[in-house]
Amino acid sequence: MMLDVKDLRFDYRSENVLKDISFHVHPKEILAIMGPNGVGKTTLLRCINAIIKPKSGVVMVKGQDLSTLSLKEVAKKIGYVAQYSESSRLTAFDAILLGRMPHMKWGISAQDLSIVNAVIKQLNLQKLTLRYIDEMSGGERQKVSIARAIVQEPEILLLDEPTSSLDLKNQIEILKLLQTVIKEHTVSAIITMHDINMALRYADRFVFLKHGKMSACCDRTSITKDLISDIYGVAVSIYDHNGYPVVVPE
Repeated sequence: MMLDVKDLRFDYRSENVLKDISFHVHPKEILAIMGPNGVGKTTLLRCINAIIKPKSGVVMVKGQDLSTLSLKEVAKKIGYVAQYSESSRLTAFDAILLGRMPHMKWGISAQDLSIVNAVIKQLNLQKLTLRYIDEMSGGERQKVSIARAIVQEPEILLLDEPTSSLDLKNQIEILKLLQTVIKEHTVSAIITMHDINMALRYADRFVFLKHGKMSACCDRTSITKDLISDIYGVAVSIYDHNGYPVVVPE
C-alpha cells in the first residue's frame, strides 16, 4: 500500500472530531474523502500531513510511521495543497520553486531548477511562469499550487477542496490535471470534495465520513442511493451516464 491510516482519532479540546478512522490508498489512486460540512475532512488531511497531531492512531507511508519523522522528512513524502492558495507578490516560477525547499541543502541546485522547469512544461504552465500570483485567477493559482506540491517529489498528494470556488471549466481542468499527475508521477492522491458527481467521475475510491466516523470506504460500483441519503440526509436517485453514476436529489 502507498498509505495506511489505522485507528486515527483526533479530539479538539473535549470534543471528539475524528474517531477510529482506518483506510488505505493504493499506488496511482485518487481517493476522495466525502461528507457534509464540519464532519472533519480537512482535519483528517491535516492529521495525515502531521500539521496537527492525532490523539491516537498511526499514519504510514510505504510502511513508515510518519510520527517518527521530522516535518522536513514528512514534506518529502507528502505534498499538501490547501483549500485556499495565498495571493502573494511572487512569480509562479518562484512559488513553484518553494516546493523544493525540503530537498535543498546549501541553496538552489541545478537539479532543483531542472525539476521545476520539467513540471512547468508538463503542466503547460509556461505562460504563467513570470506572472505574479496576485495577478492570477483562482484556477491559475490552484494549478501553481499543485505544481509546487509536485516538485516536492512526494509519494502522496493531499488536496483540500481543490475545485472550491472554481467554475465548471476550471474544475474539470484541475481534476484532469490531477489524473495526469497521478499517472505520470507514480504518486497517489487524497482529495476532499463536496461535489459528489465530480468526485464520482474523477476519483477511484471514496471514504464517507459522518459525525466524525467512517461510514463507508468503497469504489463507485458500491455507491448506492441509501448510502448517499444516509450521509447527506437527502433523498436521492442514482442514474448511469456513460458508465458513471450521477446523483440527483429527489
